[in-house]
Amino acid sequence: MGFKGTLNTLSMFYMLGKAAWNVYRLINTPALTTETSQYPYRPSEWEGRKAYDGSDQSELVYLIPNNISRKEMMPNEENDYEEEQITVGYFFDAFIRESHSGAVRVTEHPVQTGANISDHAFNLPDRLSVEIFVSDSIDEVLTGQFSDYATKSASAYNTLRKLKEERQLVNINTRLYFYENMIIENMDVDDDYKTANSLRCHVGFRQVMIASVAKQSVDYAASQTITDTKKGPQNTETPKSGSLIYEGLESRKQERANYLTGK
Repeated sequence: MGFKGTLNTLSMFYMLGKAAWNVYRLINTPALTTETSQYPYRPSEWEGRKAYDGSDQSELVYLIPNNISRKEMMPNEENDYEEEQITVGYFFDAFIRESHSGAVRVTEHPVQTGANISDHAFNLPDRLSVEIFVSDSIDEVLTGQFSDYATKSASAYNTLRKLKEERQLVNINTRLYFYENMIIENMDVDDDYKTANSLRCHVGFRQVMIASVAKQSVDYAASQTITDTKKGPQNTETPKSGSLIYEGLESRKQERANYLTGK
């Protein structure tokens, strides 16, 4: 048997082994039951964990990376005009790719020696670009979160679109950094036969710089208000009958009355 015959023999044994392995996998693959075929797959590690059953969503926001959260105003227990803020988190299946961008702008004019350099450089808003993936074959992290539309992927896309159209400030928890006061600047989705049961969405975020202005109350006493701006001594007494001032005023009134009546 030459080299060629030995090679053919090894190839035959390899093909037989591969066929046997495929048959073994097929036999040991559990059949889909009626219960498992009607619901998307949910990892067994999720069951019985407080972070995944939705009972403590605020804790889930900070425990699990790759999520987007926002603030929402809710009425208090008395249901009056006072409201409190709660954190609402959106948990996607994966952030496939993240692009973090930060920059500092430096003034171009010369800086005097010894000057505080921070007065001549300032931080630009952070930018973050993520590629979000959502699959219809896997269950939501929070049960019922993306259930407004026929599929989970369509519900996730419309959730992101609503955040963009309403220009809501969101926080983004990534593996590298926790971003605050971000706004969706652009969204790009390529939908084809490969994503018929999923969503691959490129989302661009930009930070909104928020400055707080200090407020100071001033006690302005009403007694310090000056309403009379006339200068010199003022005579507030009413002219007496028979005086020259009284007679002059009466004469002017009579002349005006005669003018108006045509006499």
